[in-house]
Amino acid sequence: MIVLHVPHASRTIPSDVRTGIVLSDADLTHELEMMTDSLTDVIASRAAEAAGLEVQVVAAPVSRLVVDVERFTDGSEPMETVGMGPVYTRTHDQRTLRDAVDPTLLDRYFHPHAQAVEDAVTEALETHGRAVVIDVHSYPTRRLPYEMAADDAPRPEVCLGTDAAHTPPWLLDAASSAFGGFEIGLDSPFAGTYVPLSRYGDDARVSSIMIEIRRDRYMDEVAMTAHDGMDAVIGALADLYRRAATPGPFGLVDRARELAIEAHAGQVDKAGLTYWTHPARVAGHVRRLYPDAPAAAVAAAWLHDVVEDTDWTVDGLLAAGFPREVVEAVVALSRTDEVEPDVYYARIRELGGIALMVKHADIADNTDEARLAKLDPELASRLREKYAHARDVLGLPAA
Repeated sequence: MIVLHVPHASRTIPSDVRTGIVLSDADLTHELEMMTDSLTDVIASRAAEAAGLEVQVVAAPVSRLVVDVERFTDGSEPMETVGMGPVYTRTHDQRTLRDAVDPTLLDRYFHPHAQAVEDAVTEALETHGRAVVIDVHSYPTRRLPYEMAADDAPRPEVCLGTDAAHTPPWLLDAASSAFGGFEIGLDSPFAGTYVPLSRYGDDARVSSIMIEIRRDRYMDEVAMTAHDGMDAVIGALADLYRRAATPGPFGLVDRARELAIEAHAGQVDKAGLTYWTHPARVAGHVRRLYPDAPAAAVAAAWLHDVVEDTDWTVDGLLAAGFPREVVEAVVALSRTDEVEPDVYYARIRELGGIALMVKHADIADNTDEARLAKLDPELASRLREKYAHARDVLGLPAA
């Protein structure tokens, strides 16, 4: 059920690949020290032993300087801008790593690794009915020049990376509790987590969370050797394994998530994507826009379209045990043909509270330029105008 993904622990560079790298041996050794998530494979495996659980460990067989198995290969990878797509052309400090990209490296290393993770997840689903991917990384104490995080961004001892669709609240709570003895950051300085593309945004049975460990917590970053702090890291990760294997009682947001996924099953959005990923993203936007938002706001985000677009009713939500404030917000957010748009927006503004939070998040998702780019240009233009007007009526800041 638990799949441990360790993508960046290897220092292996095949000899034929080495010939395409222009760095001297000394510079290459230094680059490996900077870019390798050293010892994360050891930490992941020892934690599994300490937890006493059978888990599947899928580790990349070669260094990320050969191929980075966590990049997108369809041209949408944002790290391409700094020469760090699937096959790097730049170093951590933006010097030339290689002059040309060998596309055969993807077939040799990238795709077989992706298939190995896919196979492990499929086996977990077939055996247990669900799969939890724990994506294990580390990062240096000092920011490297290629990183997109700001120079002064906090670098906590542990960073938890999440995905709106595939990191359920219970898993985030489990990771937060397991690493409770550490300083924790959420999606900063790194965000996201690994999900096999064939399952991404489609199979809610696949959960995933990224664990980024600041390297000084377990190793000497100069000598590149482990110190006694590694035991605490292994213990915390083992605790997460146990919690992920036997999740505790679901809370309000977990129940809302499960209901929304089931209610929207089979529905797709304007771009043809699985519909339940929309309320998933809206819930994520609520957390981003309102870091102190109550659980009721996140639950309402998950449920905001179920009365409007599915067979669920107000009475059904109340009977299912959802708090009245959540249901009232869902009612306010549900549109009908009889109500003019400006009246609809004005009612939400008047109600305020979690309803306004969710509508703000809903508009943020519907005006995301990456999503609009997938639509017909004329439709995308109409949506931009529509939601700019909605922001004005709602009293929200401009995008």
